[in-house]
Amino acid sequence: MDDTLLYQKPVTLLRIPAVVAPAILMTVIQPSCSMMMGFLFPIYWGNRSCHAAF
Repeated sequence: MDDTLLYQKPVTLLRIPAVVAPAILMTVIQPSCSMMMGFLFPIYWGNRSCHAAF
């Protein structure tokens, strides 16, 4: 196994999804996590802690 990073290797069609997939995944996951936290913080800790946390 070589020690070079994925970003140091030449660009090929097979390596493009490996670089782009984390960005797409976080674009999908992050808004849903923010929405869930927006629902859960006020329920469990009240509205005042929600303003302090964000």
